Amino acid sequence: MKRALRYGAASIVPLLLAAGCVMSPATGPVETSSESRPSPTLAPAVFFEEGKLIFLAVNTHIARFQLDAELIPLEIAVANKRLEQLRLSPEHITLRSLDGQRWPVASREESTGSSLRSSFDRKTMPVPFIDLVKQRLSNYRYVPSTSALRGGNIDISRTAELRRNTWTISQIWFPNPGGELKDQLFEVWVDSPELPDPVFTTIRF
Repeated sequence: MKRALRYGAASIVPLLLAAGCVMSPATGPVETSSESRPSPTLAPAVFFEEGKLIFLAVNTHIARFQLDAELIPLEIAVANKRLEQLRLSPEHITLRSLDGQRWPVASREESTGSSLRSSFDRKTMPVPFIDLVKQRLSNYRYVPSTSALRGGNIDISRTAELRRNTWTISQIWFPNPGGELKDQLFEVWVDSPELPDPVFTTIRF
């Protein structure tokens, strides 16, 4: 799994971006993802990273139907492989460009009144995302998520608690980064309090 920098134990400090590198107190300059390539795939629109602590997969299939919308939906699956507990909420997940710009999950104000047509778009995927992940994580126990952002339900403050060998899936909505998104690379970062380092996977819209 790709690893970000190690930050302080008590808090996560902002990334310092300069001249294509970030500074780490432990290691000095470290290359950023400016030369990034898409992560491995489970399907043409499903990108994943697998490491010792967690498995992370992101489905961009639904998003590709809505690249001109104000909000872009991503389906995200996370499995806890070795931690005693992994707390996960939408606030722990960010969408990032390769030059370091960040987009947190959509706020209540951004979400109110939005037209969400993801149920139709999901049906056009040959193999449902959840089935792909289940095949990959056949030895893990599925934990339903309560943090999906849907019409009439814009509460994004709920937290899933994943014990070891469990996984969950949720649909998260982000503000549209703007510009030409088709075929562009972005990163989805997970920064749970229990992780010693943030982790990310590189996706292509």
